[in-house]
Amino acid sequence: MMKIDWMPQLGDLVSVPDSVLFSRNRRYAIIVDVSLTGQLLEILIESTFMYIHKDEVLPITDLEGRWIQLGR
Repeated sequence: MMKIDWMPQLGDLVSVPDSVLFSRNRRYAIIVDVSLTGQLLEILIESTFMYIHKDEVLPITDLEGRWIQLGR
């Protein structure tokens, strides 16, 4: 499995927790903005824009472990 250099950028596909507390389910989102520090992300999820900390999101990988990045 490949190691992913996790530096999310505009347009990347990520998964986020389904709820804030104790969620094992995840939903897909697209990153629409990244703060200057790279720690706060603005995401588009189910037609809603929201802010989330980088530690809460995970990259989406293919079956071979490569990070799926839209437009890159």
